[in-house]
Amino acid sequence: MTQRAKKRPRPKAKAKRAKAAVRTQRIPALRGLKAGQLRRKKFKAGVVLFHEEDAADCTYVVVSGAVSLSRLSRGGEDRPFLTLRANEIVGEMALIADGKRSATATAREDTETVVIDRAEFLSHLSRLNPFVHRVLTALVTRLKTTTDAYMEF
Repeated sequence: MTQRAKKRPRPKAKAKRAKAAVRTQRIPALRGLKAGQLRRKKFKAGVVLFHEEDAADCTYVVVSGAVSLSRLSRGGEDRPFLTLRANEIVGEMALIADGKRSATATAREDTETVVIDRAEFLSHLSRLNPFVHRVLTALVTRLKTTTDAYMEF
């Protein structure tokens, strides 16, 4: 006589979300953020997260995989200049400075991210000392200027 395997009950959606939230808090770049305010998003290799000059509506933290940043040359050639991997943040500069993306971000391989929307990001940014916020904005602006000059070569 054979025994039938007992079916396990399917986990409830709430339990699944809670488990995902716990994993999210284990990502060092996300410490201090409430998991309920974050969502995960997966990208297949080759999919564009955002294009250069797009308005910024969120930032991403790479959980796994890799994201390549590139810019168009004067001749219209796509020029990759940086690859970001797990625990690195993508798209934050546009939220800090002027709201436009300075590069195109493309998944180099299947990539999982955590998305922090604009309102949530700016809420945290507004809690900074105003002087620190100005310094951060100045640094981002200088970095964009330096990247622009570098990409001209």
